[in-house]
Amino acid sequence: MATSMLLVACKPSEVDFSCQQPTLSIPPSKSDHLTINVYLDGTPSMEGYVNTPTKSRYAQTLDLLDSTFSLSNAKVVYNRLGTNTQTISRKQFQKDTQLRTFYNGHDPQYPLLQESLIDKAVTPTDKEHQLSVIITDLYQEDNDVTKVSQEIKKNYFNAEQAKQGYALGIIALKSEFNGIVYNEDVNSTRFPYNTNGKPLHPFYAVFLGKYADIDDFFGKIVRQGGELIKDSKLVIFSPNYLIKEPLHFSSNSSETSKKKDIRKSPNSDEIDITRPFSLQYKKVVIGKGEGIEMLEIGKSQKTEIPLNYNLPLNPFPHTLLFSDKSLKTKVKIESFDTFSQRKDQTTTLLSKQLIEMSGFEINPEQTMLKFMTKLNPSQMKPTIYLFTIDTIATELQEQPWWREWNSTEANRNDGSKTFNILRFLQEIKNVTTDLMTQENTQPPTVGHFCYAIQKDS
Repeated sequence: MATSMLLVACKPSEVDFSCQQPTLSIPPSKSDHLTINVYLDGTPSMEGYVNTPTKSRYAQTLDLLDSTFSLSNAKVVYNRLGTNTQTISRKQFQKDTQLRTFYNGHDPQYPLLQESLIDKAVTPTDKEHQLSVIITDLYQEDNDVTKVSQEIKKNYFNAEQAKQGYALGIIALKSEFNGIVYNEDVNSTRFPYNTNGKPLHPFYAVFLGKYADIDDFFGKIVRQGGELIKDSKLVIFSPNYLIKEPLHFSSNSSETSKKKDIRKSPNSDEIDITRPFSLQYKKVVIGKGEGIEMLEIGKSQKTEIPLNYNLPLNPFPHTLLFSDKSLKTKVKIESFDTFSQRKDQTTTLLSKQLIEMSGFEINPEQTMLKFMTKLNPSQMKPTIYLFTIDTIATELQEQPWWREWNSTEANRNDGSKTFNILRFLQEIKNVTTDLMTQENTQPPTVGHFCYAIQKDS
């Protein structure tokens, strides 16, 4: 009887170390009974898009949007946007918007509008199933940029609306143009621009509403637009929906074998580290679990060990992704004492001494995330360590085209660019980031990584 009890007491016990992935937000279904409020900028700055020898890309885009919206069975309300809002019929949208008189004030039916107050179209979402679409050249003064971003923050990107899945989408396009460009710079510069022999002139469609509705229409517009949409830029600003699933280790994240060195040092000396199927130290056994990187470091290994990873990234379509340079890590450390008792050893100092995840880099196609994990065996005691590392998004990225399409005081007469578009997009990015990381909101965890590491004695 005593011998039997001794055998039971000495028998190693397997420890449960699961790597449960966090649940990320999933967009709700698109609206069944949607009302689309279309606001078309009717100011003189838009006249040049329809003053062309052939039907411009701008005019073709209006046709594309109209057909896409009408085929959706949504209720569509068309408006002419300026210093005030004028409701127009679908027939007027289809026909009159292709005429110069819709914009230049020469038709009494469409009075001259001195400026386009875009913030007036950023209306409160008093009804649930609403989508606003603003078509404009987005030429704005600094004050206008601030007004628009404040209205977006107040009506769409606040804590309550974020819970309901609201987002902002932008389709940036370029078109033939022959008219006056109205720069909203300090001198209110105006200059003639004709795309005949020159680069095309930008315009934009801004979507405000539920993420699922914006994403649905973006998909339809891309499929139906063909060559017209080919060179356009599409982006959705969302504080909730960045990636479809968190980054994590899988069976093919790295080679797994019974006893195989992971890499060699520059002088060809083997680093004493392997990827076993299980770990055992004294009475503690860790079995291979889903999503766990299992490593065994030999007792002779003293120098730092760099491990490189390149994992698949699965973002939502067109969503502005997190900035790889702003990713932060949160590390939990557990280990086993001399009595094989599991202890929480988490401290900031210890995590920096033992393990560090850094060098995050998203590839240009935004399909992979590369990073490095450094292990410091010289600071590890002989035992089994359990590391759980969350990577947290604290900032959204800035897309290259924002600067490429932007004009400033230095190149304000470049009609292929938009004055202040960079500032406008940065303001929307900042509003989105603020909501994503505000104090009473848990910043999104975009990666969840688990290591079981045995340091041999």
